[in-house]
Amino acid sequence: MKLEYTRAYTSFFESPNWAMNLLWTSLAMAVPYVGSIVVYGWCGDVIKSKIERPDEPLPDFDVHKLGYYLSRGLWPFLVALVVELLALVVILPVLLVCILVPVFLTVQSQSPYWIILIVSAPLATTALLLVVQVFLGPMVLRVSLQQEFGSAFQRSFVKKFVRTVRGELLLALLFWFGTTLLLGMAGGMVAIVGAFVAGALSTFAYYHLMMQLYLVYLERGGEPIPIQAPPEIFGPPVPSLAETAAERSAPQADPPPPDRP
Repeated sequence: MKLEYTRAYTSFFESPNWAMNLLWTSLAMAVPYVGSIVVYGWCGDVIKSKIERPDEPLPDFDVHKLGYYLSRGLWPFLVALVVELLALVVILPVLLVCILVPVFLTVQSQSPYWIILIVSAPLATTALLLVVQVFLGPMVLRVSLQQEFGSAFQRSFVKKFVRTVRGELLLALLFWFGTTLLLGMAGGMVAIVGAFVAGALSTFAYYHLMMQLYLVYLERGGEPIPIQAPPEIFGPPVPSLAETAAERSAPQADPPPPDRP
């Protein structure tokens, strides 16, 4: 199986209800923290459905399942938050060195070492963020499917996943970084709303790429991740509108005849 990079975005628009999906996820991204958890939860539900039922269409965003999305997206959000905060401990000192050294050399020698700053700071930051995402990707994937916070930190799985699909993982992340940057720039031109749309599409693409990498990982002999229902932190899961309509339209069985004396 080869990765289909552009499908990470184009598959979003395959649903007849893609406009409403984009509307709801963009509105969710406008809500600090909680909205991101909701989008994480929906994207996790999407990849779960595609792994279990690859021939069926993507599940649409259902506003009646917000509690379910919150429950499913909570652990991935917290895992990403913890890892990114820990990464800042390394990134900030490196970034500080990349800034202070050129400034110091420029002041001391009166030479334009500040040019190094323009190049070194963004490159160092991007490289470190890429390294973080190499390990964060499989962690978010696992916790999204297994729904156990501690499962994300299973070192044996993360190491095997990275080792098995390292080439594809690196290319996928470079593609995601580049397209996210372009989306962010385009979104910035459409006032505030564009940034939320860009955030929703970028998050969906990230999850879709991780799902594709997981399928490649399985093809190469990787162990499947146990798929579990999320804890009912924000209430039990609510059937989608399509599931409810299907239940109503299903033929009802005739009641058994009454017993005769």
